[in-house]
Amino acid sequence: MCTAARNPTLHQPSNATLPTTTRGTILRAHRTGKGQFVDVSMVDAILATWGLAIVVGQLVTLIFGRGVQFVPAPVSGTTAVFGENYSGYRLLHIPVAILIVLALNLTTLLWAQWNTLIQLALLSSPRGVSKYM
Repeated sequence: MCTAARNPTLHQPSNATLPTTTRGTILRAHRTGKGQFVDVSMVDAILATWGLAIVVGQLVTLIFGRGVQFVPAPVSGTTAVFGENYSGYRLLHIPVAILIVLALNLTTLLWAQWNTLIQLALLSSPRGVSKYM
């Protein structure tokens, strides 16, 4: 039983028909005066996330069923490489991975050059870096 619901200084009527957690949430929102929910403990957040995950999982099971659904490979066929047969889909991953690594390296290089330009601009300003910190 939530004892805060009986406190006459809150000007909140007793919500005897609501569960304890709902009464506590209403009282917390009333205390802030902004209608925002505050004072939520970490356990409440974890339990709410866990409950939401269970509901979403059940909805996915309800819509798609429990059976395994296979998707055809976007690239079919095999290619012999050094006497071994490899699927075209596996061989497609090699150039894609190389492109991703090159893109990340290029991004890092460009970011480092941009960062250096910003630092040089700050150091060459008349008031120095302390103006921006």
